[in-house]
Amino acid sequence: MRVAHRTLAMALVACVGTSASGDELVRFTGQVYDLDVCDGRNRVVVMALSSEGNLVSETASLGALGVLEAALMLGRPIEIAYAPGVPNRIALVRLSASTPVRTGHIQELTYDEKRGCLEARIQLDDGLVTASTKDARLQSLLETALREDRPLEDVQIDPDSKAIDRVVLRILR
Repeated sequence: MRVAHRTLAMALVACVGTSASGDELVRFTGQVYDLDVCDGRNRVVVMALSSEGNLVSETASLGALGVLEAALMLGRPIEIAYAPGVPNRIALVRLSASTPVRTGHIQELTYDEKRGCLEARIQLDDGLVTASTKDARLQSLLETALREDRPLEDVQIDPDSKAIDRVVLRILR
């Protein structure tokens, strides 16, 4: 694991940005090639690769795991962010759709560890809307909709808090 961190530190030209919670983060964009779950550790080890280097990091969050799993299954690049000097602790993961989205489809999912919240950018009839949820059931449906490229129906978002109150995901016929 130390070799991967050294490789990352030497080879990765990282972009420093901030999370929604205001923390400065180092961003790594690459391909997830391994998710490793050990019984009893309550953590998932993530291995990602890009042309700049490797990243070995971990999370205990099911919300982050769902987004990482979708990236692995789709073979799509993902953005993983961490606090400067702490590349082994994921602070944020972001996965975007690979094609332009249609009404009801998700453009992007971002899980912020500090807030414990999944944020979704959803294309609705009246434009692109960003909303979030801490509810694991809603998070699972959102991750499935992005992974399977399925439209959401009856999306209800609280206008004040921008919290997702309800989504419906149906089998297409």
